[in-house]
Amino acid sequence: MHIRDALDTSASCGLPGRATFERPRWASAFRKIIEMWLPLSWSLNMVNRSMGHDDLYPFVLPAAVLDKMGFIHTVIDEVTRTGKPPR
Repeated sequence: MHIRDALDTSASCGLPGRATFERPRWASAFRKIIEMWLPLSWSLNMVNRSMGHDDLYPFVLPAAVLDKMGFIHTVIDEVTRTGKPPR
């Protein structure tokens, strides 16, 4: 959730140019969210470092973690659309 919230906040501030309030509903939607998140989190970390602070988002997202997050995204999307969990 914090990734989506951070993307929404950055979109409202015009950062980065690719961030959007749109919430796509297709299989690749999670991939698109991550494609927007990685450059933003990297940029925020660079700003924090230039100010002498620790990284804002110090986490590495290995493929297995992204797969799990993608699965959760799919389940939540399905329940939101249909009111029923996926089978």
